[in-house]
Amino acid sequence: MMTLSIPNELLFQGNPLLAPIALTPLFFSLLASTLRQAKHYTLLFGISFTVAANYWLANFGDYSIWTLGGVTFAYIIYYSLLSPLLWHASRQEPHIRPIFFAAVWTVFEYTRSIGFLAYPWALLAHSQHNNLPLLQISKILGIWPITFLLAWTSATAAQHIRFPHTRRHTIRNIAAIAALTTLFLIYGIIELTTTPQPAATLRAALIQQNADSWQEGNETNSILTAENLSIQALRETPQPEIIIWNETILTYPYQFKNYYDTHPSRYPLNRYLTDSKTPLLTGIPYREDRQTYYNATMLISDTHKILDYYGKKRLVPFAEYIPYWENHLVRDFFKKTIGIYGTWMPGKKDTIYHIKTRMGKIIKAATPICFEDAFPDINSTFIRKGAQVLINLTNDSWSGQKSAQLQHYVPAKMVAIELGITLVRSTNSGYTSVTDPWGRITADLPMFTSTYLVTDIPIYHPQNTPYSKLGDILPQLLIILIFINLLRQKKTERLTSAI
Repeated sequence: MMTLSIPNELLFQGNPLLAPIALTPLFFSLLASTLRQAKHYTLLFGISFTVAANYWLANFGDYSIWTLGGVTFAYIIYYSLLSPLLWHASRQEPHIRPIFFAAVWTVFEYTRSIGFLAYPWALLAHSQHNNLPLLQISKILGIWPITFLLAWTSATAAQHIRFPHTRRHTIRNIAAIAALTTLFLIYGIIELTTTPQPAATLRAALIQQNADSWQEGNETNSILTAENLSIQALRETPQPEIIIWNETILTYPYQFKNYYDTHPSRYPLNRYLTDSKTPLLTGIPYREDRQTYYNATMLISDTHKILDYYGKKRLVPFAEYIPYWENHLVRDFFKKTIGIYGTWMPGKKDTIYHIKTRMGKIIKAATPICFEDAFPDINSTFIRKGAQVLINLTNDSWSGQKSAQLQHYVPAKMVAIELGITLVRSTNSGYTSVTDPWGRITADLPMFTSTYLVTDIPIYHPQNTPYSKLGDILPQLLIILIFINLLRQKKTERLTSAI
């Protein structure tokens, strides 16, 4: 049920009504299990959900066994660590058991969203991505109150089905859940009905060429398609103030300008820049030295000047970045076994681009690359350094699935709401869109279509949301409470055995 509650190929938007009972079968099975059985049930749930929700990772070409297989293996470890905590939750007194279940699940989803292996995809709260009134609470405490509420509801249902005599506790839990949900919705409605006017706008053309430059023999076609769409976009009135392409559409570093004097041969990039009379924000490798390349974005003027660049800081583990790559044993293993012959290096600076409008205003923009738009910590750093808008450049075309691209958009949308900032996504094949700080989509493009979008991007004054200051304080507090409960229970067990 959890798979069906989030975006998937059967129910494209997912079914949010399944989310409150998505974890009920798992929690139900644990209530009468031994610790050994709890490990088996939790692993069975974890493996089946991971494969069902991330099946599109199998489309990652020759590396599919490492993408889907690697994620599944990592989650076997995560769920193995989760199972004793869930089993411990199932042994609590009936009046706090559902709450303890919810706390453990919330902490679990938080821990798999941080650290080197962080992968904040397909979280329970993502099932509510279209429930804008409910999502506004994330401006205060992130998505975690929503996760907690949904897990609490699942646990309450599981306890009532397994132990019907706990009806009194069920009624109390339902009343508390209903009260909190009502408060969240009231807050959300107020937020959505009191939104200010934009302080400025940036007229931009988002180019979705739907052709992957990294597919062998496809680089020229991808660039030519993007150039042609850009020229069409520049004929719009009023004319765009900036053209935005997408992640790594250019596969050769721009420092070697002579290359783009002649490539693509039918219409070289530098000739296009001159003709356009408009700055280009694009994805491109950036070469720092012979050994250091970044998966980067770059702002290039119509006079072929590099105005600035940003190197992606959070790289996909074991795909874009491999720890200890400088060690020849590690390098040889990945070259011979997997076929990876080089990796990107993490970027070093938090670039804020200064984009000048025709009215003379300066718009400060940050460009999280690919799945960086799903991480609040990265984007809150951009905002602290002055970013007024987030412009994400992404290439998810390799997934081949609309639901995969929507799964990527959903956590990015959550971040926009959490941090109170406009999110622009310029992608190869989708989901290209503009989302305001309240999660409303103001413009978008159909997926897997070669087209462009000219739109006025709304720029708002910084909201300085409570979440941008407090961060993930809710799951962090829950970790402390769970730890205290474990210590207390251990102490009680020792005293009991001593007697």
